[in-house]
Amino acid sequence: MTLGSGTLGITGTVSASNSLVGITPTDRVGFSFVELSNSNYVTHTEFWDSPPIVDVGAVTWGSGTVGAAGAVSANNSLIGSVTEDQFDWRHQ
Repeated sequence: MTLGSGTLGITGTVSASNSLVGITPTDRVGFSFVELSNSNYVTHTEFWDSPPIVDVGAVTWGSGTVGAAGAVSANNSLIGSVTEDQFDWRHQ
């Protein structure tokens, strides 16, 4: 998931240095997101894998001005704990 300007767009290669990325091809980072009232956002990566556990899901906060960058991980996200947990912001 890459944050871009609504007026200027983005240029360059999408990578972990400028975007939130998955660690497997099926993670589907940025599957959905919610803008918060302060213009920051929370993104849901429903199929994020925490090898060897698949589809645990992750929810990651991002800044509305600089975004979020790097691989989705337990260090920067709230994550599920079991296969097909598909953790998201609706979890209770």
